[in-house]
Amino acid sequence: MAPEVYSRIEQLRSKGSIEVIAGRLRESRREGEGVTVRIGLREGGDRTLHLDRVINCTGIHENHPRPLIASLIEGGLARANELGIGFRTDCAYRKSYLRPA
Repeated sequence: MAPEVYSRIEQLRSKGSIEVIAGRLRESRREGEGVTVRIGLREGGDRTLHLDRVINCTGIHENHPRPLIASLIEGGLARANELGIGFRTDCAYRKSYLRPA
């Protein structure tokens, strides 16, 4: 994660504006302007929340990427990192390779 992103997330966490929850999404359904989700918590049990938005932080899944991610990889515009969960970048968070000629 880029340091600027981490810093912003920590600011929001300290204000109570966001909460990071480790677990698996078990169920989701749109309700009004938001979404209700049931999360299977990493430490056990479930938690149900009504939220304005949900951010999926599971990575790009190199073996089964979403259509946009797949098209970027197939077109040579992006490459998975060593873990296969993000894009390969240099120390300034830019694309770290040149597209083949």
